[in-house]
Amino acid sequence: ELSSGLAFRGDRSCVMVALLSLSVITGVKVEVGFTDVNNDPGAVATKATPTFTATDCGLWVLDTSDNANWEGLAANNGTTSPMATVEAGITPVADTREWLMVELLRNDSTDNQCVVVFRRFTEAGLMTFGPEVGSNAIGGQADPQGPNSNVLLTPWVYVEARNATSKTLSLDYWNAWQFRTVPT
Repeated sequence: ELSSGLAFRGDRSCVMVALLSLSVITGVKVEVGFTDVNNDPGAVATKATPTFTATDCGLWVLDTSDNANWEGLAANNGTTSPMATVEAGITPVADTREWLMVELLRNDSTDNQCVVVFRRFTEAGLMTFGPEVGSNAIGGQADPQGPNSNVLLTPWVYVEARNATSKTLSLDYWNAWQFRTVPT
């Protein structure tokens, strides 16, 4: 797992991007984005339902015990009704690098939820998923239920083997940024 510490907040419009590849696309769970705890055994307990070990998170998740696609998941304040899963229909290809990006956008909602934007690019930078390509990238509602905007979050890359087959997650590049203060 990769975690840089709890120093990011959704109300500062934080962004996390990673260029990665997987050697094997079976028997694996991977999470990329933001979560509120940097020592979870994965922020997402079950992708299919979904259920979370994190209280607040916004993540791309691949869990082959559910299906072989990247999907966007988010939770706010440990709610039992998380935002709708963003079913991007993106199946990674073994040993092929791709960019995954998660943006948390400040929202003035009364419940402090962030808008979550999921983007996916080819290694060459061609966007294949995101709001600009007509996708349902922010959860399909006017006020998606992303992480609480004032909770400290960490950029997160997590991989878990679901069987004994050897697999490698290659993280070629990652970065995260946000505004220094809450924009007015």
